Amino acid sequence: MFSAAAVFQLEQLLRDLFRCADLNLDFKIEHDPQCTICGLRVVFDGADVALLTLCDGELLHSLEHVAVKVLRLTESEAAKVNFVTSRSGGSHTRAMGIRQNLSPIPGVLL
Repeated sequence: MFSAAAVFQLEQLLRDLFRCADLNLDFKIEHDPQCTICGLRVVFDGADVALLTLCDGELLHSLEHVAVKVLRLTESEAAKVNFVTSRSGGSHTRAMGIRQNLSPIPGVLL
């Protein structure tokens, strides 16, 4: 589903963003090019990884959004892109923020 060129473009985008922002972040893109239904998982680590999860992961979500737009992914492709941090055991994803935004009571998770 995701071409080698798209993966390379994502790597370049993230490296350039982190260099310009002077962020000490590493990442690993997990992708199986032989699998047509598999997604793309980007795992972040490094000294500044805690910044990605502040404010319910706003920066993490923003990076994912920018990546989806730059890669010009369809809605179904975008749904298979997952940005996570290694320090949260991979559990802090944008789904946490989505659940909170859907809650009828502010600050209460569904």
